[in-house]
Amino acid sequence: MRSGFRKKILPVLCSLVVCSPLKAESVFSLDLGTNIALSTLTLGVLASSFLIENPPSQIPSSLCRSNLNALDRSLLVTRYSPIIRYISSATMVSMAFLPVLSIHDNFNMNTVTTYGVMYSQALLLAFGTRRLLKENITRFRPWYYDGRTLGSNPRSDSFPSGHSCAAFLSATFFSTTFLLEHPDSRWRWPVIAGSHTLAAGVGAMRILSGMHFFTDVIAGAAIGSLYGWLIPYLHFRRSRNSNNAFPIKITGNTLLLSVSL
Repeated sequence: MRSGFRKKILPVLCSLVVCSPLKAESVFSLDLGTNIALSTLTLGVLASSFLIENPPSQIPSSLCRSNLNALDRSLLVTRYSPIIRYISSATMVSMAFLPVLSIHDNFNMNTVTTYGVMYSQALLLAFGTRRLLKENITRFRPWYYDGRTLGSNPRSDSFPSGHSCAAFLSATFFSTTFLLEHPDSRWRWPVIAGSHTLAAGVGAMRILSGMHFFTDVIAGAAIGSLYGWLIPYLHFRRSRNSNNAFPIKITGNTLLLSVSL
């Protein structure tokens, strides 16, 4: 009886293996010319961030809230909170793993390598841009606006927010890759809304912890979102996808914006 069961079940298993559909190929590829250009740009931005530095020449003894713009002044939090700060850091780090969900049905070495290279390029460009701004724009941390003395070596690297930059990079990178890999998925809008809500939460926690101003967070979010969208777009294989799911198309001298609902 046992041998009869094996004779019946083995053909079924073999047919499932042979007839099962192959996993779809990723819509992203590592083009040599694109990677050389991006590598050159990345090295240039990183080198500039370490070579071009402009530390504050004069350090004031104290800071006045009236010198802040109205938006930052109205949302200013000067009380430092290490707990909120650590939660924001943990959330930011965990968001770096979100793009893995874009390839849940196509998880192989080639796809993982492609995503790893793309994410590394976006992260290094964002890091270099953020560092270049931090080293050349003097902005003291919010906690100094509670009337305390700055001292001889105060933190003057508030602008832009690095945590917000990294969080929005992960959110936008994940949203872009998921939308392009799964243009017909019913999860595409929850993915976009959910990931960016997490990123916004990180930005809010950077303000509530007394680490950043509102405009620091906005600038960091803009930088991260730019590279999180741009790098996947540059690696998108349009020639193999006649139905381009990407919302921006360039035809000749015309820029078209399409939204699929």
